[in-house]
Amino acid sequence: MHQAIQQRVEGVAALHIRSHIATAAFYAMIGRELPVQQIRYQVQTKGNAYHIVELSTGLTKGFRWTWKAAINFAQTLEARSRPSVTDWHRVSRPWPIPASLCSHTSRAEDATCAREAHRARKRVLAFLFRLINKMLSALRRAT
Repeated sequence: MHQAIQQRVEGVAALHIRSHIATAAFYAMIGRELPVQQIRYQVQTKGNAYHIVELSTGLTKGFRWTWKAAINFAQTLEARSRPSVTDWHRVSRPWPIPASLCSHTSRAEDATCAREAHRARKRVLAFLFRLINKMLSALRRAT
């Protein structure tokens, strides 16, 4: 896979993991239970085979000839669909810098661009945290 695409995939995975961590933290702050995660894949018997069906779309993702193999495949698909919270450290760069933001020609300019992008991300995250704190305080007042 191309390095830029790999960085983007890793960045999206990191954001997904961080959103799950943040959601759990916010539910803990207001003293409520996390919503139960629904099962995404289901094993269905079709003739002599077991089909693994994605419940949200109804599409068959695969089939196996034994129940045990079908269950293992469904569990593998479930694990792939949700990155583990412990996988966050594997991401080399949380957000790749878009090429449109950087028109650098040297390493010094590259470092400057990276610092500017980092500062911009920090400002956005600070804004989001302030917004979420306001929403949480409004939710606490409502309950």
